[in-house]
Amino acid sequence: MRASFVSTGPLPGARFGGRVCLPGTAGAAALVEAAEADPAALPRLLAEAGGVLLLPAMGAMAEAPGLLLRLSRVFGPEVENYRTTGMAPNMVHPAVPEIFIVSNTPPVSRPPPKRPDPPFNPDGSLPVQFPHRRGWHTDQSYRRPPPDISLFLAVVPVPRDQRQTLFADGTAAYAALPPALKARVDGVHEWTAGDLVVRDNRCTVHAATRFDAERLERVIWRTTVGGNPGPGYAGERPSWLAAAE
Repeated sequence: MRASFVSTGPLPGARFGGRVCLPGTAGAAALVEAAEADPAALPRLLAEAGGVLLLPAMGAMAEAPGLLLRLSRVFGPEVENYRTTGMAPNMVHPAVPEIFIVSNTPPVSRPPPKRPDPPFNPDGSLPVQFPHRRGWHTDQSYRRPPPDISLFLAVVPVPRDQRQTLFADGTAAYAALPPALKARVDGVHEWTAGDLVVRDNRCTVHAATRFDAERLERVIWRTTVGGNPGPGYAGERPSWLAAAE
């Protein structure tokens, strides 16, 4: 029997994105089992939400990282193994090599972005346009083929008032470019422990924001999903893998 996901949207303060859960108090294991039982459901909801889904209360994955890997495989047949793609070993999960660790704590010790100047707009909001905001991107866009989906799990987030991640609707930005050469940023996502964000790299862009890394700790786990490159990459071998000798 297939469980029914509850989806609401858009995300607060945005015009796209969705929040997905199971009815009641089902945890991470139950959600993964439901997703595997109906593998088309979450990819469909991701598309309907414009490329960003928030799955709250997935904190149990921090103790059972295999759940994150299983959920990642719902979104595509290939989940990147970072031990085979040249990633620094200190940034790879020791037990599940498909998980890339983003953290300012050892052994990763990756600093956050620099503080923008000015740090805030006159109305108190974060700057989102160049040159005050740099770093808008999709993950690994330099690859052929580029990845499809990224999943981010907030294992140890910083306080919500620090902010952390900006998302923009790339489809809306593209539609706006011909008449005005501009894109509208539609929302800011502040992490809560156990939040899992699923992001479609093909239709959204995102940027990290600064936090007080000298005082606060942040640990985020990421998986990268591919396997649906489209006809434009037909017959190509992945550009980031070394050729077989």
